[in-house]
Amino acid sequence: MTEQQHFEVVQRFPDFEVRRYPAHAVAEVKVNATFDSAGNAAFRLLFGYISGYTPHARLCP
Repeated sequence: MTEQQHFEVVQRFPDFEVRRYPAHAVAEVKVNATFDSAGNAAFRLLFGYISGYTPHARLCP
């Protein structure tokens, strides 16, 4: 786990750069919560996913 993915700069421009990142997995959830509580709600869902929990008792891939 890393806070910033490693990358290779492919080309630099005055206001931006084109980067190449290695293959990686991303998990994302949407929550219906206020901004102050959204982080906690999202963390719980993501933790459940990582731990293998699903509402229908199936194993996550």
